[in-house]
Amino acid sequence: MNYIDYQKEIKKKHGGHFAEIVELFFTKATEFAEDDKFGDAIQLANDLLIFAKYSNVDYALLYIIGMTCQLYLDNNQPELSEEFFKRGMEIIKESDIDYDRDINSFLDLKILIDSKMNE
Repeated sequence: MNYIDYQKEIKKKHGGHFAEIVELFFTKATEFAEDDKFGDAIQLANDLLIFAKYSNVDYALLYIIGMTCQLYLDNNQPELSEEFFKRGMEIIKESDIDYDRDINSFLDLKILIDSKMNE
């Protein structure tokens, strides 16, 4: 067994449990961001990325990356936002049902990132 096999096994056995954690953490990170507690939201979002790897909800990772990208942008860290933008763009697949919406959302973030970097 290697890492990928183990990750698949965990997703199969415990993916639902991790999906619940992802939902709880995502909700709390959003609350932190709404309260302008960007540092707390960023920390929680980074933890959330780990749980999302083992969740059985595949779309969660893209949304978390998008949220984290926005959080770094809101926290005046456009360079880190740019890194998450790149990660998000690597995951989006043309075969995804929500491809157009997802790609447009990330391209909108890119416009904001570039604007912030040029200030």
